[in-house]
Amino acid sequence: MLAAVGLAVLVTLLMNLAADFTSFADALRNRRRLGGPERYTSPGPRELQQIVTAVNTQLEDERAALARRAAILSGVSHDLGTPATRLRLRAALIEDAELRAKLEADIDSMTGMIESVLTYTRAEMNSEAPRRLSLSALIDAVIANYADVGRPVTFRAPAQVVVRGGASVFMSRQGQATLAREGEVTVMGRPVALERAMSNLIDNALKYGRRATVALETDARTATIVVEDEGRRPPPRRSRR
Repeated sequence: MLAAVGLAVLVTLLMNLAADFTSFADALRNRRRLGGPERYTSPGPRELQQIVTAVNTQLEDERAALARRAAILSGVSHDLGTPATRLRLRAALIEDAELRAKLEADIDSMTGMIESVLTYTRAEMNSEAPRRLSLSALIDAVIANYADVGRPVTFRAPAQVVVRGGASVFMSRQGQATLAREGEVTVMGRPVALERAMSNLIDNALKYGRRATVALETDARTATIVVEDEGRRPPPRRSRR
């Protein structure tokens, strides 16, 4: 009896030890997707505490290196904005319209790259923590902002899902049911980053097309935001007489 009790206690301790390592490994595995604390604390043996200390040190070094890199990129991108403005003013003085248009297009491309780098550095320096949010409500809010200023952005209702039943000895055909893909879609995400990404896609769709259509496709595990643009009107045909 004493041997059985001792064996049960030993098995319990081993299971608790494995659970501590497993829970810490899961937290690290989901850190990029779900976020995590600045420092980790985990109960457990001395070996696990040493691993947690090493991970915390690595995270501190990574945050410091990221802050330095983001500060350098932000400073360089900000400094490039001044000569870009001077180039635009000087390009306006060029009398050749074709050459002036080409220079202005190059300047627009350069300033767009600068803005994208500034956006990236701001996002890295002010990284928001993931939280539970309504993806449906976020999409509605973004579309409403474009609708308020008269931009042609619409939402495409999701299609219905057909679920097929299993085979049965009492029926020669499989049954099926239709599920309406309506209602609120809740996810874990970063709302500011998601709104910025959707706005960039919609802006590109409006830039290169006549209108933008936003759709939300979901299943049991994933949610996909689809932004489609409608091509420009074809140029009118010229007939010779």
